[in-house]
Amino acid sequence: MNYFRQLLTADSWLVHRRVLLAVIWISLVILTHIPVPQTVQGLGVSDKLIHLVGYFPLGLLLPACRVRGCETWWRCLIVIGTYGILDELFQIPVGRTASVFDWVADVLGILLGLAVWRILTKVPA
Repeated sequence: MNYFRQLLTADSWLVHRRVLLAVIWISLVILTHIPVPQTVQGLGVSDKLIHLVGYFPLGLLLPACRVRGCETWWRCLIVIGTYGILDELFQIPVGRTASVFDWVADVLGILLGLAVWRILTKVPA
């Protein structure tokens, strides 16, 4: 657990965390705005599980990246949750459907990521 705490809190890893956050966030933008490939549709994996797993790292990494305006867990939730709403709405013009249930799964992924971040960074060594 100490290793993960170091990765999420040490100044020496800050740039790496920020790069990883940017790569994951950009990947989500791209993947949520292209048609769903047949291979993904044929996997039999719940769409909601994909949303939860996709947003989990945002909840884990955003507070660890010390982004201005996201100093608290609830601000991180608002920022990422708002992005989730916009993400759902901007899928409509590219032929995908927006769903409140997808957004709820996004928020659950965010909360799970924030909870793991909190546990890993606040538990005494």
